[in-house]
Amino acid sequence: MNPNTTQAFVSTGAMHVTTLLGCAALIAGIVFLGKRSSGRGQARGFTKGLAFFALGLWGVTQTYGFLPAHFEGRSSFPFQWCDVSALIAPLALLTGRRALRAVTYFWAFAFAPVAFATPTLDEGPGHPMFWFFWLGHSMIIACALHDIVVLGFRPGWRDFGINSVIAAGYVVFLLLINIPTGWNYGFVGASTPDVKTPIDALGAWPLRVVWLCLVAHVVFVVLIAPWRLWAWFQRRAVGQEEAPKPSELEGAS
Repeated sequence: MNPNTTQAFVSTGAMHVTTLLGCAALIAGIVFLGKRSSGRGQARGFTKGLAFFALGLWGVTQTYGFLPAHFEGRSSFPFQWCDVSALIAPLALLTGRRALRAVTYFWAFAFAPVAFATPTLDEGPGHPMFWFFWLGHSMIIACALHDIVVLGFRPGWRDFGINSVIAAGYVVFLLLINIPTGWNYGFVGASTPDVKTPIDALGAWPLRVVWLCLVAHVVFVVLIAPWRLWAWFQRRAVGQEEAPKPSELEGAS
């Protein structure tokens, strides 16, 4: 799609910075309202409202992309990582399924920030895709943070394992689609996006796919490390509190 000058979006430009600030404010507002609803005993209702809004946005976005005037095989199918995340995240909130919550956490914080930093977008505010892109990615982060802050999700090593298996399986699925078609869903195809992304630094295909998987799993480890360290410190603190003091040992002897 070739936007005119009044609609053009330029990455790292003033519009990009302003949009990022707007998305950050939206996400922070959702998390704040979610936490506030929890304090008032209304968390369940707010969670459902957030999830249904995110699902509705996903449905409208996909419907728009499949309209004859906008459909392109290489971009309209909801196979990108964040397309899938935008569907899984609200389903995780609605169902509470652990696997969905795990995938939401890892994919939201591993992939969505890349889209925020280096958006593969050229349409500006005058085009619906601008709003679909930024609102959709904001909802992914908002749902993931809501699950942590309001619903108390804490990822464990089992979640890490489940996510790793699902992510690996999805890469295989994407390769089966990309190789015969020449498409680049999930950035694991032979082609590259029209705009510069961190993927460009990973070299040529197919070795790029291997490096991408390795980098993704390093990020997954980084995302779980703080939680496991915190859990270890908590267990250690509880153990020290339960351990008998020297004075107690002397009195018992």
